[in-house]
Amino acid sequence: MATIDLIVRTYTDLDHRRVVEVVFASADHAAAQAQLKQLKQEAPAKVHLLLYTVPLDTDLTQLASYPVIEGSLDRLG
Repeated sequence: MATIDLIVRTYTDLDHRRVVEVVFASADHAAAQAQLKQLKQEAPAKVHLLLYTVPLDTDLTQLASYPVIEGSLDRLG
């Protein structure tokens, strides 16, 4: 099954808003791992980086685990 790797960066900005960004996508797992390593070396301590490997052409909500953002409306805007 074909997959894609997504690197997600999360942090709290100066206005105390939670920011979630997809910063890299690749079908090459080794390239995604290398990019994640580089980003982690450059990232400040309060920035979190996550790597998700997800199948293509799939309803991700049907999987046991998938990238998700959870929060109240007043905290996401």
